[in-house]
Amino acid sequence: MLFATALTAALPPPADFAQAVRQIEARIEPPAIPNREVNLFDLTELRPDSAGTHDFRHLVQKAIDDLAAAGGGTLLLPHPAGRFTWSKPKAIYRFSGGIELRTGVKLALEPAIVLRFDCKPENYTRDGAGVLTRYEGTTIYGHAPLIRAFGVEDISLVATPGHGAMPEITGAGEAWLRWQETQLPPGESTGIREANNAGIPLRERRSEYPGIYFRRPVMLQFFLCRRALVDGIKLTDAPFWMVHPVFSESVTLRNLLFDGPNVNNDAIDIDSSRFVLVENVMFNNHDDNIALKAGRDREGREGVDVAGTELENWPGHSPCLVEGRLGGPTEDVVIRNNVFKGHYAIAVGSEMSGGVRRVYALHNHSVQSVANVLFVKSSRRRGGIVEDLFIHDFEAVAVRGSAVSLIPNYDGDLTSPHPPTFRRIHISQLRVGSAGAALAAHGWADAPIEDVSITDACIGLSGAGKIDAVTFSGVIDLHLENFVVDGRRHDGDFTLPTEKTPPRQN
Repeated sequence: MLFATALTAALPPPADFAQAVRQIEARIEPPAIPNREVNLFDLTELRPDSAGTHDFRHLVQKAIDDLAAAGGGTLLLPHPAGRFTWSKPKAIYRFSGGIELRTGVKLALEPAIVLRFDCKPENYTRDGAGVLTRYEGTTIYGHAPLIRAFGVEDISLVATPGHGAMPEITGAGEAWLRWQETQLPPGESTGIREANNAGIPLRERRSEYPGIYFRRPVMLQFFLCRRALVDGIKLTDAPFWMVHPVFSESVTLRNLLFDGPNVNNDAIDIDSSRFVLVENVMFNNHDDNIALKAGRDREGREGVDVAGTELENWPGHSPCLVEGRLGGPTEDVVIRNNVFKGHYAIAVGSEMSGGVRRVYALHNHSVQSVANVLFVKSSRRRGGIVEDLFIHDFEAVAVRGSAVSLIPNYDGDLTSPHPPTFRRIHISQLRVGSAGAALAAHGWADAPIEDVSITDACIGLSGAGKIDAVTFSGVIDLHLENFVVDGRRHDGDFTLPTEKTPPRQN
């Protein structure tokens, strides 16, 4: 097929789709930041330079803490040349360890500044004890994120207007990878996953540094937060996942630029969180661009026991803390007007045991290549339900694998008793210039995929994709309408028995 390289005009969503998006947006509250501003240059004679000469970690943390103690406000990190100077080099604020955001504080970054975080693992350990975090769906005490927000409300990390490149956060990701190779035992996640599936209480998920729970840190994590905003920032070279809202609500991520070339550099991982908006973001990531997650395996299904930890008598409101256990689904997410490049554009899982539901993606594009437009991935270890996913108006130039993959056999496990449920997944107005395949959907005999529709789709195939471009089994109520693959229509309503073992896709 011929495929226009220019992006086509956005197609209006159906009325019920648009109404659902409006209802979610109405629940996403913006941060309330007091009208008070502190300029970091008024607190110190140090200035950032192109070499990152000075360590600003303790200075910036004290300024954040003092501002929060005064009731909140904006901390401005300026550029020495001024905000509106036409020509200026990058100015590097170096941090020898992580920093923490506080309630009611906005961190405002001027153009052309860089927050550069060193790879000094011991400085992210809280004197060797570790901090509460979530690693690949398991809650542990481990390395602190580079920028951490824990149990706080009304927080912002934004760019200010002015001349110059986007302000940047960068995290020495390659150095962290080398550290991991020399410090961690073989089988990177074995100990953590064993603790999860054994139901070990959270208070016991600790180790002496650099033990099994000290893994590469997340770049930016919101943990048990409400009303958070990240706007206008470039994020590069992260140690691990890049932006990670977990157990949080009312989160807005917009106008961002990701360049994550390292292993496991997911851009945005929305994890057991609700009322989240992702819009106007450009992705270039080694791993998933947007991943919707909700905990792994037993912890995801049951929650983790928090007795004897700082969460036992947690004073804040959280729907994720119920009867002394921490967990919950991801729900009510809007993904809009984004540009994808890298691995999967929109992924669900594989850590989704707490459930993912009510996700609306509209007017998104991929102008280079991705592995899949939508990949829902899970296994018999997970359990959980993925339901009510709606994708409307997605245009992709090139897809290396199948445009749409619904695979509940992600890891090849054939015996675990928790097959996941995939149901009510609806895609409309999908246009792909070239793909390895169009659709792969394969459910288990004891958990078939239910109620899937693809309407108004036009997908071209690469040479390798001419055979088995559309494959499905173990599906109840699959509806294909105006579904054109390499010029051939595949319309119809299908209910098909499963194969004994659904095929895998990695």
